[in-house]
Amino acid sequence: MKKNYKNIFLIIIFFLFNSVSFSDEDKKIRENISIDLCNKIYAKLNFGNENYNEKINVYHKLKIDSIFIDEINDTFNILADRHFTYKDYSVLNLFEEFTEYKIIEQNLGKEEDIYCKYDLDKALIDRKIRDFQFFFDNLNETESYASNWIKIYTSGWVYYSYYDELYKFSNNELNFKKFPFDQHELKIVQYSDVPNYIEFKISNSAKERLILNNKNKDFGISSPGWKINFLNYDTEYKRIFWKEDGKDLNSRITTTINIERNSFSYLIKFGLPIVFIVFIALSVFWIDIKNIRTRVELSIISLLSLIAFNFVMSDKLPDYNYLTVYDSLTLISYLFVGLSGLLTIYVNYSYVEKKDRKTSFIVDQRCRKFSFPVYLLINLILILIFFTD
Repeated sequence: MKKNYKNIFLIIIFFLFNSVSFSDEDKKIRENISIDLCNKIYAKLNFGNENYNEKINVYHKLKIDSIFIDEINDTFNILADRHFTYKDYSVLNLFEEFTEYKIIEQNLGKEEDIYCKYDLDKALIDRKIRDFQFFFDNLNETESYASNWIKIYTSGWVYYSYYDELYKFSNNELNFKKFPFDQHELKIVQYSDVPNYIEFKISNSAKERLILNNKNKDFGISSPGWKINFLNYDTEYKRIFWKEDGKDLNSRITTTINIERNSFSYLIKFGLPIVFIVFIALSVFWIDIKNIRTRVELSIISLLSLIAFNFVMSDKLPDYNYLTVYDSLTLISYLFVGLSGLLTIYVNYSYVEKKDRKTSFIVDQRCRKFSFPVYLLINLILILIFFTD
């Protein structure tokens, strides 16, 4: 009896295994077309020699891996992968010439992952594929660290992939008035130089993914020193959009990235130490009036410490013709540290030279009581002015 149960169990396992195999076969084996066949297809490709006679919807996907902002040179760099895809019924006509091959016959026109893969740069040079002539606004430099590929699918879709490309953009719109609490919008604007025939699109799946990423604040982008608040794609198409450098531009896609500086490290490394230095400088009013040497030394040391901090920060930002939040903090700190030294000398002079002890004690007491609160209040007011401007 036990043996019969064992045989029945083995039979069930056998049928289950075969049903899974049949199911996989029904779904089609997702394999690429053989290299030899792809070479034959490549020899027949001639899309690069065709004239544009109707508008083509080109779907865009930009996967940004990292962003680096060079504040001194007013530039930002991105390392990214770019993908463009469009459906071309000429591809289906081409594949129909090879329907004697089973993999082509079974997958022609179907949305399956069956494709030929070619070197994109070589295919463009050989004029085997369409050249959409993509270019960017404010692009200073491009470097490529990987091979670019094009995939031609039996479904009729053509997929352009540019991998691991470093783009260096100039940016004249960075405003550091709120530094180190500043936010910026980085814009990556791309065009196609094929007049009136290319329209950029964003797929519905990419839109849904973008909404989810913005909701979760999870973009998978490395941005040292910054956090990304928002990312968006905007497409615009107009027939004869505008003329620039002799080019008739009709379609563009703008990637907008809203970034915010990670201000916490600046507060810990620079803001709080500066406030603490000022506090030390103002603590001279707790030292005996007669101890003029200690008072003056403390004021001078505090002033030199502020100067040192200012030198460190001078390498962080470019020269500009406006004040930042950090600049206002530094200037007010200089003022109060300097005043603490001058008032120390005045108090000592009144006490020793004029023998006016009453005035000396009153000035000393009021400085002890009001100097630091007034310092904090002035900085708070200035910060509010910067943020309401």
